[in-house]
Amino acid sequence: MSNTSVLSAVALAGLFVSTSLTGTKAKALTSVSASALSIGSAQADDYEARRAASRTAFVESNYSRCDARKYAWFLDSQVDWTEPDSYGTERMTVEEAAIVIGATILNGTPDSRATMDADIASVGFSEGCDLTDSSLWYRDYQAFAAFRGVEIHEAKALIGEQLTAVGNKNFIDAVSPALEARGYIGFGDRRRTTTLLNTYSESAYGYCDAKKVAEIWGIDVDWAKSVIGDKITSDRTELVDADIASTAQSVSCSWAESELSYEDAEALADNWGVSIADAKAQVAQEMSEHGRKHFMETTYAQATYRRTRDLPFGQSLQSEDQDLGPSANDLRYIEAFDANSFGYCDAQKLSTAWDTDYTSAKIRAGRKILDHGNVDAVNAVIQGAFLSRSCTWAESGLDYSDAERLAQFWELSIVEAKNKVAAQMSLVGHRAFVTGFRGLLEDE
Repeated sequence: MSNTSVLSAVALAGLFVSTSLTGTKAKALTSVSASALSIGSAQADDYEARRAASRTAFVESNYSRCDARKYAWFLDSQVDWTEPDSYGTERMTVEEAAIVIGATILNGTPDSRATMDADIASVGFSEGCDLTDSSLWYRDYQAFAAFRGVEIHEAKALIGEQLTAVGNKNFIDAVSPALEARGYIGFGDRRRTTTLLNTYSESAYGYCDAKKVAEIWGIDVDWAKSVIGDKITSDRTELVDADIASTAQSVSCSWAESELSYEDAEALADNWGVSIADAKAQVAQEMSEHGRKHFMETTYAQATYRRTRDLPFGQSLQSEDQDLGPSANDLRYIEAFDANSFGYCDAQKLSTAWDTDYTSAKIRAGRKILDHGNVDAVNAVIQGAFLSRSCTWAESGLDYSDAERLAQFWELSIVEAKNKVAAQMSLVGHRAFVTGFRGLLEDE
């Protein structure tokens, strides 16, 4: 026999290994459903492809390295290592146990998966886990701390004890129903959380709405985004709309929380016949009263309508024959600006430094970049404007997954990480920030 574990070989290849095993090895194999351990013909025929499929199933599940560690211990415990027929057999590694779990997820019956969960829980304190072995993240620690009414460090200690006692998935399955009822939708489930947050971000709802939902549910804004995503997914948006409407007098939103651009403010000001400052104030007032989604679907939609023509918002039409938007040459400069990793925050700083509007600032900077190859000069102006124009998270151009990565890198909460991003971009600008953290932000 090769130095591949007998258990894992049978688990992953089905009949690839002889089934004539006897004694304690056979006993070990019967501890898990053969149908679950065998990656059937419905999967890829290639052995390594089947292993890869199982590994992927494990990674995308709520099982974690904690469960694989415990399951490896359990499978080894079924072998009497003092018997002669166990000689030459390697112990189950955590990595191989993870693949066996993945195979069971793919091909096991509900009963076999339940048996596996029970086997993992049966290990108890014989094989311990810590937080680095779990699938949980800071967001989950916050939720559990709020639910139990304890500090974050106390929540981590309690979670660590439960992980050691029953394993990662068993712990999540036990506490998720109560936490979800409190608004912590997607606790411990990164795949589901990502789906819900993407659903939220692709909708007309925004930070102002999440802020209002957070107030009603008594949760953090980031968790409120998951609540909104869940309501959209389940086609129950009327419920979240009612929550938002109920906070008209209790939760206010600022222009910075509107997630609109300076160009939007210019277009609204032109449409309403007011100053840009007054337009921003009116947006903040309307969103405070009705939320962002309501504003976008009513006031915003009406303001963007131009003579029955569906023109991009922020684009003026003063005569039927007038060309719309920047000239083709100016578009080249705007594209050059964007292509060099400059962002909204940078354009706002340039706008302040050069005393011009947002679009003109991008064109002027793009001309320096494209015609003169002078990227450094543009960057110098941006960094020189650190006292005159600051940037907010909404202006950072980053998304929730970026905030998550930075929060874990800095060991901060999501909110603290967003505030730190805003502070650093205010100091050095968008381009300098994303260039410095490119490896982290581009990590998949």
